[in-house]
Amino acid sequence: MDCEEKNKERQLFEVNKKKDVLISIISHDLIGPLGSFKNLIDFLLENQNNISKDEIINVLYEVKKSSYYMFDFVENILCWAKSNTIDNQPFKDIINLNEVVSNIEIFFKDIIKNKKIEINKQINKDVLFKSDKNVIETTIRNLISNALKFSNENGKIDIQFSQNNKKIIIDIIDYGKGIEENILEKLKNGELRISTFGTNKEKGSGLGLGLCQEMLQKIGGKMEMQSEYGKGSKFSIVIEQ
Repeated sequence: MDCEEKNKERQLFEVNKKKDVLISIISHDLIGPLGSFKNLIDFLLENQNNISKDEIINVLYEVKKSSYYMFDFVENILCWAKSNTIDNQPFKDIINLNEVVSNIEIFFKDIIKNKKIEINKQINKDVLFKSDKNVIETTIRNLISNALKFSNENGKIDIQFSQNNKKIIIDIIDYGKGIEENILEKLKNGELRISTFGTNKEKGSGLGLGLCQEMLQKIGGKMEMQSEYGKGSKFSIVIEQ
């Protein structure tokens, strides 16, 4: 067996190991929200003539929260799976950063509105760079989602872009809950799953950051993290050009 075949065999072994962990997580974390989703829809259909408009709106809001959770969860799993195919090679797409961030803002517009969060983009309108669009979009979406989750009401999130020689740096900064030191160390060590509740008791799968770190490494990038508990966090995507 030559060196290339051994390398592919090792990669396949690692992917299969992680796949087993992910199947276990999926069976635990997706069934619950799907069950809640089904129960809420059943409740609406069975009681549509007996409940008030306000009650219907409250139930629909819970349905919407479940749908956001499930969307994020499935998107992360699919992106990770794609990046872990044995013959997968990173794409070099031209990425318009303002467009990516604007689309993510639209996706999270209800959360931004409900928590009254100010999004402060410090990105020149014509910022373009080459990288794997799927990985970059997924990572930024996860980081903005986390920043919203851990921001206090009436808070703000800064999204910054800078270029240092051949390095592209995208910073997502919040001024909310922050991360305890022991949890931050686990995140830096790439632990696959760490889940904590947001400032409004928002739940997450805990998969996003670990999977994004792994995907960034595959395209020659990395994630840097800084946080002070009670004061906020700064997550940076660093990509070599």
